[in-house]
Amino acid sequence: MENCSHPERLTTTIGLETESEESKGHAPARSELQGLRIEIVDGFSMPGFCGRYFMWPEEYWLLSKYIDLTDGAYLEIGSMCGIIAMSFAERYPHRRFLCVDKFSTGSATAAGEKEMFTRNLEEHGFTNVSLIEGDSLAVVPTLSENFDLILVDANHAYDYVLGDALNSWRLLSPGGFIAFHDYGYVEETTNAVEEFLRQSAGVFVESASSLAVVQKSGGRQDDPSRPLRAGLRNHMLNPLRTVELELNAAKRKLGAAEDEVHRLRQVEAEWQAVQNSIAWRMLGRLRRFRRQLS
Repeated sequence: MENCSHPERLTTTIGLETESEESKGHAPARSELQGLRIEIVDGFSMPGFCGRYFMWPEEYWLLSKYIDLTDGAYLEIGSMCGIIAMSFAERYPHRRFLCVDKFSTGSATAAGEKEMFTRNLEEHGFTNVSLIEGDSLAVVPTLSENFDLILVDANHAYDYVLGDALNSWRLLSPGGFIAFHDYGYVEETTNAVEEFLRQSAGVFVESASSLAVVQKSGGRQDDPSRPLRAGLRNHMLNPLRTVELELNAAKRKLGAAEDEVHRLRQVEAEWQAVQNSIAWRMLGRLRRFRRQLS
């Protein structure tokens, strides 16, 4: 099949750093992630598919790993030319792959190409890949089926990332995974993911470059009717990031409570000053005089 994608790949000259043994399993700091991620300027091509995709090999590998570790449907919010979802669909023809894309530019997001998506779909003859064209904030709330793996990679604006995450969280099967692209690389995406973790109680599992994976806790590990693929049962989750976020939230609440106590003490001190003032004492004498007259 003709490869009609763009063969060139342009990047900046920032170097990659390897992950140390001590840092494995822990959510890296933003500064570390920014140092790990190189800007993708012109995208990547994949043999047999038209168009480009914007995901580094280590990010694609990590997402592919969770495709292999799960059994159910896959939801991709932000598909561009559909290359990533269709490459997985080719490997797992019995599984359903649903793509949602508006095919327009967004915050820190290039526009997808519907023509390329349709061409890839038709030339491969996929029957297990579906497309819903539309704004993700409008489309995802209308969905009702469950997914074992969800990729959030559409508009990178804070409200979109958080909205897509919260809207799709209810669709994620217990024990399933949701992956976020450009975490630690795009500021709004990073802030939205951290707020999502705080609201959802999801567990940060691991990251590669700027792809972060979060797991939904609940019955999968203990449900014998849904056997796990090899390796998932012993997969080390990382609750430390979630605990850190909860601790930070508690500190913010404590700080707000301390500010309120300080404000009340100021009010109390001001009231005490009023009571000790000459005018207050004169007012007290006037009240006593009026009571005597009555």
